[in-house]
Amino acid sequence: MTIYNGPAVTDTAGATPGSALQQSLLNAFLLVQMSYLINSPTGIASSATAANPPVINQPALQAVINFGTGIAFIQPTATTVTCAAGSVSQDNYVDVDNSGAYHVTMVAAGLTPGAVASNMLRLYYARTNGSNSAVSSFTNVANTNPLVSSSAMLTDGSNAAALVTLADNLTVGGTTTLNGDVYNNQLIRFVSTPTLSAAFGAAAGSGPSGLTVNGTANAGNVTFTTGSSPTSGTLLTLSYHPTGSQVMLGVLFTNTFNAGGTSRYVSQTVVSLAAGTYSVGITISAALAAGTAYTLSYMILWG
Repeated sequence: MTIYNGPAVTDTAGATPGSALQQSLLNAFLLVQMSYLINSPTGIASSATAANPPVINQPALQAVINFGTGIAFIQPTATTVTCAAGSVSQDNYVDVDNSGAYHVTMVAAGLTPGAVASNMLRLYYARTNGSNSAVSSFTNVANTNPLVSSSAMLTDGSNAAALVTLADNLTVGGTTTLNGDVYNNQLIRFVSTPTLSAAFGAAAGSGPSGLTVNGTANAGNVTFTTGSSPTSGTLLTLSYHPTGSQVMLGVLFTNTFNAGGTSRYVSQTVVSLAAGTYSVGITISAALAAGTAYTLSYMILWG
């Protein structure tokens, strides 16, 4: 077995492993090393010898365990782990500690045990049959994520950076507070919003068909085929029911409405809000050709 007990992060030369980082010296994102299973699912048991209690055939594994004052890299070899005694179905939660030893916590089938100890990694639970004489299933619960961000820039440090540049994506799960101006070189999009909906207006003619929205509430394409006797006026209505505090300001669009050299002016109506749904009409100055397929590409402006 190989064990590394050194510190994950240190901010000054000679700092004691496990001591508090000095906030005034930090000038970057701080990542916390998590306890995790490296060779998932290989390190998760899948068989057991029938007995009362059953004996689990535990395969070799590789894991990293943060036990508070250090980080341990463990490689325990294959062994056996005995389930807890009993005469009814039960869940045997199997943990491994920073020395490579296994521990079993038993609860009644379907119940959740207490929190795992700080020097252990929870791997899986083995559920036994009604007489506790065989394992009926194994369920993997091991963490496989090595790092988690505990905090972003610590702005009250004396050496806090004036500029932070991220080369890739940033996902924030909580509230973000910005105390200065925000400069954005690209579009700000509501990526979790549902799809925009569209409906025909009278200008689409009698019996229009094929109305399809391919996109989101940010941008996309609307395709359709006009019916008979199209007219000028409202051709389509785009609608969206926001999930948060977004406000629809308007829409930018391009289209194929002037195919064949016909000059038609396309505009939008004033955005309306009724029963929590924003709507904007797309109007056209001259009738489109009957029974013809068209495409409208849109980008919604949000405030």
